[in-house]
Amino acid sequence: MAEKVTELTPRQRRAIEALVEGKTVKQAAKDTGVSRKTLYVWLNQPEFQKELDRLGGIILEEVANRMVALASEAVDTLSNVLKTKDVPIGTQVQAANVILKRASEFWDVYNLNRRIDAIEAVLDDASDQA
Repeated sequence: MAEKVTELTPRQRRAIEALVEGKTVKQAAKDTGVSRKTLYVWLNQPEFQKELDRLGGIILEEVANRMVALASEAVDTLSNVLKTKDVPIGTQVQAANVILKRASEFWDVYNLNRRIDAIEAVLDDASDQA
């Protein structure tokens, strides 16, 4: 049996926006003009949760894009710390450790994403053939 899809109300959309902005359930309910109990009921509704996840994902993607844009400057800053002679050796070692740790983490995430993409491609092909 197909699941009934319902349209979100303007209040539900306002509540989602408040939650995505980082407000607490209590504050989001107050801003929306509903009780906390009502907001908790909404949070358990699949369509409400789906939209909350979608908007939250958009915001996280924007933050990630901004961080990537700043990453090059951050690496340059760490590089300068490593190369500047009047910077204490302890600070240079810390900068080197940060670079090595983050590079390793980045490489791990990059490889995991490639493997996930490959698995998803195989699954997509299998579902297309079914």
